[in-house]
Amino acid sequence: MIKALLRSLLLLLILILAFITFLLTPMGLTFSVNIASKYLPGQLSYQKISGVIIGPITIDQLHYKTPEENIHIEKLRIDWRSIDLLKQQLHISSLDVHGLDIETPKNLVPNQWNEKTVQRIIGELIASIKNKIFPFHLIIDEAKLTKIQLINGNTKTQIKEISFHGLFTSDQWNALFFAVIDKPEPYDVRFSIKGKPTDYAVQFSIQGHQTNWFLMGKGNQQSLAMHTPHSQFLNGKLDSTLTINWDKTLQWQGQLTAQNINLSLLNPDWGKSFSIDIKSSGDSGKHLITNNAVHIQSSIGQLDFTAAFSDTWHLTWHLKLNAASDFYPKYKGNLESTGKVNGDLSNPAVDILINSQLRSDATVLKNVNIRIKGNFEKHTLLAKIAFNQAKINLILDGHLNHQDEWSGTLNQLQIALKDSGIWQLKKPSEITTIKDTTYVSPICLASPAAGNLCIKGKWENQKFTGEAVIHSREFEWVHELLPVARISGAQMNADFQISGTFKNPNITGSLHINEGSIFIRKINIILNQISASIIGERHILKVKVQAFSQHQPINLEGTVDLSKPDFTAQALITSDHALILNTDEYIVYANAKLTADIKNRNIIFSGNIDVPKAIIKAGDFRATVTLPDNDIIYVGNDIHPPKPFWLVQTDIDIILGNDISLNAAGFNTQMGGTIRLQQQPTRDMFATGKLFARKGIYTVYGQTLTITPDSSVFYTNSLLNDPTLDMRATKVISSVSNMGISGFTETNLVVGVHVTGSVKSPKITFISNRGNLSQANILSYILLGYGNTTNTPGNTDFLLRALSAVNISSQGLLGKQNIVSQIQEGLGLSEMGVEQETTVDALGNPLNRQSSFVVGKHLTRKFYARYSIGLLNPVNVFELRYLFDHHWSIQTDTSILGNGIDVMYTFDKN
Repeated sequence: MIKALLRSLLLLLILILAFITFLLTPMGLTFSVNIASKYLPGQLSYQKISGVIIGPITIDQLHYKTPEENIHIEKLRIDWRSIDLLKQQLHISSLDVHGLDIETPKNLVPNQWNEKTVQRIIGELIASIKNKIFPFHLIIDEAKLTKIQLINGNTKTQIKEISFHGLFTSDQWNALFFAVIDKPEPYDVRFSIKGKPTDYAVQFSIQGHQTNWFLMGKGNQQSLAMHTPHSQFLNGKLDSTLTINWDKTLQWQGQLTAQNINLSLLNPDWGKSFSIDIKSSGDSGKHLITNNAVHIQSSIGQLDFTAAFSDTWHLTWHLKLNAASDFYPKYKGNLESTGKVNGDLSNPAVDILINSQLRSDATVLKNVNIRIKGNFEKHTLLAKIAFNQAKINLILDGHLNHQDEWSGTLNQLQIALKDSGIWQLKKPSEITTIKDTTYVSPICLASPAAGNLCIKGKWENQKFTGEAVIHSREFEWVHELLPVARISGAQMNADFQISGTFKNPNITGSLHINEGSIFIRKINIILNQISASIIGERHILKVKVQAFSQHQPINLEGTVDLSKPDFTAQALITSDHALILNTDEYIVYANAKLTADIKNRNIIFSGNIDVPKAIIKAGDFRATVTLPDNDIIYVGNDIHPPKPFWLVQTDIDIILGNDISLNAAGFNTQMGGTIRLQQQPTRDMFATGKLFARKGIYTVYGQTLTITPDSSVFYTNSLLNDPTLDMRATKVISSVSNMGISGFTETNLVVGVHVTGSVKSPKITFISNRGNLSQANILSYILLGYGNTTNTPGNTDFLLRALSAVNISSQGLLGKQNIVSQIQEGLGLSEMGVEQETTVDALGNPLNRQSSFVVGKHLTRKFYARYSIGLLNPVNVFELRYLFDHHWSIQTDTSILGNGIDVMYTFDKN
């Protein structure tokens, strides 16, 4: 029996020695690392490992990843003296690390330490210093880290080298740390501690770009005192003093003062001027007594905070932010908060006030004023919130019991809408929260002018159930979404049951709108006999709307899908010979079949619109010289129109029927054709297609021309307001020709105009069925009925007016010397064309400058007559000039603006 036991013990000893021997091999090192990695909180991996567990050890491409950090080392080599563990010493003879990258998330929340944890750590540290006891002695002969990069979000810190050595035993402390930082700015950081636990000296310094900061101190087992002999830090000053004594009780007194610190040297997103003043003192005897004060000042605002404790806490603060955009880029404005907390922190008395003035492009929020008074057991919330179009006031009284169950009473809720009156809470509403469940009793609002609204619900485990009942006679909210439309005289009744989550709500119930009318101002139509319904089936809302325009229906049917994170909806819009446009210039009836796909603020319209009947009557202001007396002229800076809420994309086919009448700019014709309209959000509309003239006439200067059937207007993916023209209008003139011996014969002369090019840059030519007629003769036939060879002085003036009407330049129509040259030569004129003329006052100051059509003739060698008519403002000016000699002359002029006489002197200058 004894022999068997001895054999077993010997076998066990052999196995232990074999296992230890295995661990001391390279394979044993790999096995040990793999086993240890299983118990680490993160994931450990490496490319290659060599050496033995007692050293040296070399690891290539070491990678360690946790949710809090990501560490990568290109090469690690460590050598240590394992035998010194028997002497309670961790002795590292050399440590080399190359290529160390440490990456942490930008918004990583640090570990939350509670009060007991902090007190335990501080107590253990003080006990170690007092008793000169460490779990083991730490000795590092030489450590060197190179090529280090610390990454936190977009912030990167690059360290060229870190070197240190240290000796920490029960009777000696000696350590030196040195780091060379390259980015964000070059700095040298040094830390050293030297002496023994009963008498040691500490030094810490940072030197580099606009920084020469030095901290030094002396300590022993009972106290530590530190100060800064050199305080330059980041182009500012950083002074500090600290005295700690822990002989009997922990006592401290210190101050940290920073002035005009330029934090942007470390991170461009941080401020250039930062100042802080911290004062703290205390004694942790039988009862903790402490007084603390903090003042922070920067470009974004300031904070004053005090904290004092003597039996109870007394906290106060005043926070003021000058620019909210530094924290929330979408908002502009300021924020201010004051408050105080007194008493036991388990149930303190609080009085907190928050006031902000915010604005942004995406919201209509203007001002928020919130005040919280009371304690945990009984408290009151008062809030005043102002929007551009509304104001909200509420008072909520709350109570928290010892079971962490909160109950509140909503005693006041008032919503004042700009154009919809005041909604008032009918009676107090109860709100209760028990663990993960919140109950809301009916909150009923009433408005004498608009109706009433009641909602109630329950929130439990991230899911909610509720009901909303609405009876309303006010639809100003529709005008807010669609500013061009207003609803009046309608009634809305709705009853919805809602459940699910905010991301995936389920809605059942219905909404009905009856009676009333919609006035759409820009297109001047009234929709009446309105009926609308919304029926919810789980996450789908079915919408039906019908309205009548001049007794013809317009229908909308669609769905809204609430199961998707984005707002998505589809709709079909139809009409049957309904009036859709009714202005002074346009009257349009349409048969429409359009689809609308909506995603958030984006709408895509597609489909077709048949226009069976339309009347287009464009205003003509060409002969206007002055504005009417009752016109109002606004003077001031240009106001840019607000950005549209809806981003509309269009792809619609327009088909013109047989009753399309155009009466504009002298044209009176029936149109037909098809065009495709396409438009991207906030861009101009483009068109493709062709419109043709079925029949019609063109009137100019009292003359009526017949539009030819081959006339058309067409688009080739061009702007809607700039089509390509191909229009012809002609008239027939009966004439008798001399046929010689055979006598006379009667033939028909056809003359007219041909307009080509674009609307913005048209080109006009005169056409005839006879090839031997000049352009001047054709124009004379069009306007006078006979050629220009028989023109009288009165008809000549009329002809000149016609030339100015078609914008003939000094180069001639179509850029050639044709009709203008022919008329000028035929009439014996000295001057004819378009010139820039400046109107001046009695003192010679220029009033305005415009283009005018001008003709002039030398009646004698010294006497000159000149006549002009404005192209934009048709003002006639008649001038007579008499030349006394080469330099002196006298000129008179007369027009509807007045009469004048000038004496002029001219000279030549080379």
